[in-house]
Amino acid sequence: MKGKGDKIMTDLMGTLYEFAEEQDLGKNFLDEEHSKYKESAYRRFEKIVEEYPQLLRPLDDFISDLNARHSFEQEAVFQVGFLLYGELTRLQEAYHFK
Repeated sequence: MKGKGDKIMTDLMGTLYEFAEEQDLGKNFLDEEHSKYKESAYRRFEKIVEEYPQLLRPLDDFISDLNARHSFEQEAVFQVGFLLYGELTRLQEAYHFK
């Protein structure tokens, strides 16, 4: 069993993940509410930087760190979904053979 933090992304999983990212497949599952939050965040960022231009660099670094963290979380969710799909398929096949 893998320990917390161990990398379990196989070559196949990595290829599928990259394909999903390149094709921006996630957009099919995001709704209008997501767009509202995204636009609001951009407006707030612009307003803060306009009022406090000296914060541009630290905020940009902070957002880069948040984006990196989010990317790792997305990979982990993808891996879990992939593994659950495999396990459910295995269970379904075992059930049908009984």
